[in-house]
Amino acid sequence: MGIIDFDGLRGDLWEILEKTRQATAKPTPLLGISTGDVESLAQAVKNRGVGEVISKPFSSESLASGVRMVLQPDAPAPGQSAPALRTVSPPAGVEGPGPGGPMGALWQMMAEIRSIVEWLQPQASEFGEEGPELFGYIISSSQQIVDRLVEIKADPATVDHALYDKGTRHDFRNMIGSVTGFSELILMEPGIPIDAQRGFKRIRQLSASFVSVLDEQKAQAA
Repeated sequence: MGIIDFDGLRGDLWEILEKTRQATAKPTPLLGISTGDVESLAQAVKNRGVGEVISKPFSSESLASGVRMVLQPDAPAPGQSAPALRTVSPPAGVEGPGPGGPMGALWQMMAEIRSIVEWLQPQASEFGEEGPELFGYIISSSQQIVDRLVEIKADPATVDHALYDKGTRHDFRNMIGSVTGFSELILMEPGIPIDAQRGFKRIRQLSASFVSVLDEQKAQAA
């Protein structure tokens, strides 16, 4: 998912949105933020890939609501039953990339993130009113990354240079950005247990390292 600050845009709005859509290998949900008339703006940009626009300044609750509208427009409203969280794990009988190289580095980082997520999962009810739902997005995004890594591993001819592809790097940035962003939102909630805070902060560190690998591959591909 991407976030667009409409207050900071310079130039033709439609051209910027079209370039944003073209820069992604796959359709990327977009959330807009603005100090202007968000209702009119939301109507104007809804057919340009922007799922929702929220007002600035925003609270963690309004941001979470906006994210929900973009990522899961048909999801239950707060107070209704949410889908059960699923355990993050690679497909049965399928190994991820080996320990060497950039793909192996990403796999090792995701292995630790999955381990932390599975350890945190029983505590999800303690992560604030929006916590269980936000945590579910972390699980979903983590699984998407694992699935993509396994998919790339399935083609030995291209796996070593898979991250040279701009679209692939962009997709990984979006997915790991969701893991980071939802972790940050949960950390904004009051009363998060100290041990859980450490877990989310470690996820944040690993996500930053994940992005660093993508940056290194971008430089090598240039």
